[in-house]
Amino acid sequence: MENKRTLFVIISGKHKKAGTYYITQQAGKKATTIRSKAVKFSTFIEAQEFAKQNNITLDAHTYIGEEDFTTFDLRR
Repeated sequence: MENKRTLFVIISGKHKKAGTYYITQQAGKKATTIRSKAVKFSTFIEAQEFAKQNNITLDAHTYIGEEDFTTFDLRR
């Protein structure tokens, strides 16, 4: 059984067909539906700082959420 770790991610909307979009390390330049490619944070504050530094406006559409990642997810 793989261990799971809960981390913070910045979600950039949810779409019926495509699913959830996550902000990547390239911030405003790229979003992905692949959870393992989302930029991950240990704390909410780190996620807030990343958003601020990259001019990401947090609102009802783009927000900080928590996701569970397996060890396998974190290796990618």
